[in-house]
Amino acid sequence: TVTDEELVGRYVQTGSSSCFQTLYRRHYTLVYRLCQLYINQTEDVRDLVQDVFIRLLADIHRFQGRSHFKTWLYVYIRNHCVDYVRRRQVLPLKFCDHDTLVLLGPSDMTEAGACRLDALEAAMQQLQETDSQLLARYYYGHLSVRELAHQYQVGQSSIKMRLARARGRLKEAFGQQRILED
Repeated sequence: TVTDEELVGRYVQTGSSSCFQTLYRRHYTLVYRLCQLYINQTEDVRDLVQDVFIRLLADIHRFQGRSHFKTWLYVYIRNHCVDYVRRRQVLPLKFCDHDTLVLLGPSDMTEAGACRLDALEAAMQQLQETDSQLLARYYYGHLSVRELAHQYQVGQSSIKMRLARARGRLKEAFGQQRILED
């Protein structure tokens, strides 16, 4: 059996569509499942998977063989999904009270609101990736606690606790960000 690394090398050298098709068949499920972790809508997942493969077609020459292709592909997919989620974040979050985050609609966006949004985005970037992904999936991906529990393979009470802790860390980072702006 030809390895992924050999297929990539052949594709880069010859442009053989059969090499890329083989990579596509081998890794479609991985790409689909990883994309599904970031967004919940089936149509959007399919579009994102297609976009990943289209971009991969143009970027595959960047694979330098320092790791297994599957490892490199995993990072590539993750980065693409994170960028996709960031681009789609049209409804920002705000703190309503001590522990409650709500989504803002376009009518809520004032100049002061936009400044708070910038601070909130900076605070989200300060969080550990596990916290920011969980919050993004819950608030932006509209996944329920039950769906998150299924994805993370833990109980619903565990997800509720993780969300509470992530919101607390976000609030702390948001408060520090606001102090830096003043």
